[in-house]
Amino acid sequence: MFKPQTSLDSNKRKGFTLVELLVVIAIIAILAAVSAGVVFRFFAAQKNNTTENTVKLLQTAMDRVVNNIHRRSQQDFNILPASKKLEYDTLAISLGGAIGVREPARRQMVVYQNIQLFRNFPKNISEIDSVNKTTFAVKNLPLPYLSTYEFVPSIKKKVYELIVTEGGDFTQLSTSEANSALLLLALESNPDGLKREDLGSALNFKAKIPFIVTASTDPIQFGFKVNQDPSSNASALKGAYSIEFIY
Repeated sequence: MFKPQTSLDSNKRKGFTLVELLVVIAIIAILAAVSAGVVFRFFAAQKNNTTENTVKLLQTAMDRVVNNIHRRSQQDFNILPASKKLEYDTLAISLGGAIGVREPARRQMVVYQNIQLFRNFPKNISEIDSVNKTTFAVKNLPLPYLSTYEFVPSIKKKVYELIVTEGGDFTQLSTSEANSALLLLALESNPDGLKREDLGSALNFKAKIPFIVTASTDPIQFGFKVNQDPSSNASALKGAYSIEFIY
């Protein structure tokens, strides 16, 4: 005989058992963990892409500037008096295998090119002394350039504008932030360099000093890298030093 379904029986079949609930919760937790990992990896990749794009932009601008410095310095070196050229020979010998060039005239030119590179790119703010905020003098240059050379007027003008006109304060920056700020100022001072508006979100400010950062707001710095190839066939037309980014 057919037994009518009661409301009690219906309620029993509508519920979930504890095991079923635990299984559902476990599945949701696994899906959430997988999704979170994908999301985190996506944003991490986006940050890396942003930083890499900034570095590519810097590298392109740096290549233009350095090539122009080498080209101009080669032209300037050719018209220097012989006595002036000989002053660079001692420095050339001290570089030794880093240049990889035995011919005196050529190695003198390489040293002259590298001096211009240092003059266009002060690496530490301590290298530039702002006496009374009007007179700028170079304190020192990295070895092997033991002599004192003034930085190019455009660099000094940029630093002057930043300190005096804009009221910037380098003392409020860390060493890496100041290095990054000097990189930007050096590129800005060159007609073929890089402007602030080109950097977008990679531009940051502290104490009115602009500097370049990664997607994680760590400063993108620069330094001089020595060509350590000791062979006499080492390419020297671009100099014994190059500039590399640190980030």
